[in-house]
Amino acid sequence: MKKVVFYQKNISIYVVCTVLFTAIAGPVLYLLIHFLIKEASSATTGEIVETAISCGCMILLAVYFSVNYGKHRVVFRDNEIYVPREWLIIPMQYKVVIPYNLIENITIRRGKMNSKGEHFRSCGVGHPYLTFKLKGQHKLERIDVFHFTDKQIEQIIDLAIERARNSGNNLEIGTGKEIRQKYYPLGKDKRKTNPSLNG
Repeated sequence: MKKVVFYQKNISIYVVCTVLFTAIAGPVLYLLIHFLIKEASSATTGEIVETAISCGCMILLAVYFSVNYGKHRVVFRDNEIYVPREWLIIPMQYKVVIPYNLIENITIRRGKMNSKGEHFRSCGVGHPYLTFKLKGQHKLERIDVFHFTDKQIEQIIDLAIERARNSGNNLEIGTGKEIRQKYYPLGKDKRKTNPSLNG
């Protein structure tokens, strides 16, 4: 089957990346210019090296967070759905592999947790997760879709159902739009799933 990749398109992710980069890189740039203009002439080699290393580390940190937030993706391979682990030390999204022929049901659950279902203390708002129940397994597989658009969520579900059927898995659970509207409705409550189904 053809490889298909979904990247986050929700505008909020790019706002987050821009704010993070500006908040860190802006002060670093100011510090560097201030140092070069007023301090460099009298600074020792050690002070110059120290300043350069500090500025470099802060800029790398900004780039690291921006790239991490922007690279989250859902990959449809020949026989499975693959989502890589985030680069963060304590990630929200861990590596997920979902074989098409084992998919039994797909829902959307929301909660202050990571993709393993563990409580995530630093999560300010509950994240919606595409939640896959697999045949013969009690463990649920979750994909964080907080920064994906509604259309993307529907497309991901539809493609998962299509590929499951093409793999001999006769999955009858509705369409992507029906599932998304049931658990993740449009309107002012767009970022809230059915409260009775959270967790």
